[in-house]
Amino acid sequence: YFEGQEGYRLAIEDSLRKPGNLLRHIGSLTESHKTLGEKYDLDYYIPTRVNQNIQINSLYFPDIEPVMKKRDDKKELREIRYLPQKFWFKGSVLIYDNKVVTLSGAEEMMTVVIESETIAEAEKQKFDMLWELIGAAKKVSQPHF
Repeated sequence: YFEGQEGYRLAIEDSLRKPGNLLRHIGSLTESHKTLGEKYDLDYYIPTRVNQNIQINSLYFPDIEPVMKKRDDKKELREIRYLPQKFWFKGSVLIYDNKVVTLSGAEEMMTVVIESETIAEAEKQKFDMLWELIGAAKKVSQPHF
């Protein structure tokens, strides 16, 4: 359990330690940027992740889409799919290896790290199910969720 901006930063930087890894991130990137700043993401986190050849699959809300359209997903080793805005929430979850990092919104600045193979695998499966459902919904005219 971490409180404050420093704890938030330490928890997510742990995701940069394993080259060639796949990260799964779901939630509000807008809110994450309120916590650490978009500059931190652009100047440190993304370049470090790319240098480590770490791919990220992101399920974000459409509020960030105009900002993300200006970026190069391929160059930044990122694939994004968008969640329905009606399910918007402030926090986010980062899943990798045997860890699930739950990040609160900016006003609380709380971070909880769960290190468990079983829990991480369950969260990966849930993420991957949403990932596939949203991908399939894009291919048909009416979403099925």
